[in-house]
Amino acid sequence: MRWRQLDVVDKRASTHYSKPRFELFAEQPAAYRASVIGNTPVKIAVEAAIRQGWDCFIGRDGDFVGMQSFGASGPARICSGISA
Repeated sequence: MRWRQLDVVDKRASTHYSKPRFELFAEQPAAYRASVIGNTPVKIAVEAAIRQGWDCFIGRDGDFVGMQSFGASGPARICSGISA
């Protein structure tokens, strides 16, 4: 597990954290998870998969960027009209 501190254009600090094993992180003591996630007013999770499980880490005011469904498979001309 790794993280890094960055300054963004508007000079607000943001913490980026890579969590390759969701289940392993969830099993860690609450104090450790809090030390990694921090006590920021806004938490945003970015995931290549679905939201499932992220709410316990980002909280009520958090936001999620990722899949909103399990997706569709097929030719683009057919799937382009499918909404999640």
